[in-house]
Amino acid sequence: MSLFASHRLLNVAWRAVPACAAIGLYMLAAWTLYQVGEKVSPGEIRAALADVPHAAVPAALCTTIASFAAFILQDYLALRRASHALSLLRAAAGSFIAQSIAHVTGFAILVGGALRARYFMACGLALPSILSVQASFSVSFGLADTLLTGLATLLEPALASGATHLPIAWLRLAACALVLGALGAFVLATFLRRHPLARRCKLAVAPAGTLALQILCSIIDILFVAATLYLLMPMSLGIGYVQVLACYLIALTLGLLSHVPAGLGVFEATILTLIHAPQGEIAHVVAALLVFRATYHLLPFALGCILLAMVEFGRRWTRSQSA
Repeated sequence: MSLFASHRLLNVAWRAVPACAAIGLYMLAAWTLYQVGEKVSPGEIRAALADVPHAAVPAALCTTIASFAAFILQDYLALRRASHALSLLRAAAGSFIAQSIAHVTGFAILVGGALRARYFMACGLALPSILSVQASFSVSFGLADTLLTGLATLLEPALASGATHLPIAWLRLAACALVLGALGAFVLATFLRRHPLARRCKLAVAPAGTLALQILCSIIDILFVAATLYLLMPMSLGIGYVQVLACYLIALTLGLLSHVPAGLGVFEATILTLIHAPQGEIAHVVAALLVFRATYHLLPFALGCILLAMVEFGRRWTRSQSA
C-alpha cells in the first residue's frame, strides 16, 4: 500500500514540479519587467526605437535568414534518411512552416511535430519517419544548446556568477560537466546505433557523421540568432558577442522551460537581468529586444502562416479538381 502511495506521489511530483517551475519563472519575469517599467517610460522606448541604427536591421535580417537556413539544412539531413525522393524545396517549405510557427506558439516540440506530421504525411512520408525527424531535430538542438552553454560559461563565467551569485569555480565545473555531457551523449548515441537493442526496439539513430552535421547546423543556427541580437544591441554598452551569446543561451533555456509562447517576458527579463544596463541604456536595450522579436519571431511567423495557408489552399484545390 505504501509503495502504491509513493508511486502516486512521484507521479504527482513529476507533473507538478515543471508546472510550478514554469509559473515561478513567469512570475519572476513579470516582476523584473515591472521594475524595468518603473525606470523607463513608453516615450523613452519609442525614442530608443528611432535610434536603432538603420544598418543594423538589414544585417539582423541577414543573420535571421542564415539561422533559418541552418535548421532547414539540419531537417533536410534527417528527411533525406527518411525519403530520398523528397526535394530540398519541399523539405525547406515544411521545415520553415514548422519552426517559424512553433517558435512563437510555445510547446515547440508538440506544435512543430504536429505541423511536420501534417505537411510531410501529405508528401508521402510515414508517421514513424516524421517522428524520427522531429526527435532528431530536438536531440541535435539540445546537444548543441548544452555544448554552447558550457563553452559560453567557460568563456564568460563572471556573467553567470553575477546573475546566480555562485562562485566562478563552481560555474566552471558545471560548464565542464555540460560540455562533457554533450560529448558523452553524442558518443552514446553512436554506440546505441550499433547495439542490438537499437535494432530490436527500432531506434532510428542517425549515423555518427549525419548526427555530427545536424549538431553543427544547430550550433550555426544558435550562433546566428545570437548574432541577430548582438547586432541590434546598443554599441554604447560595450558588450562583446560572446557575452551576448551567453545571455541568449541562458534566456533561451529559461524561456523553453517556462513553456510561455516564445518565452515572452521570460526571455526579455533574463536578458535585462544579465546585461545590467545602466539607467540611461535600459530603454535602448528594450528597443533592441523589441526589434529582435519583430525580426526573428514575428516576421518569420507571418511568412510561415502565409506559406501554410498557401499549401493548405493548394491541397484543397487539387482535391476539388480531382473529385
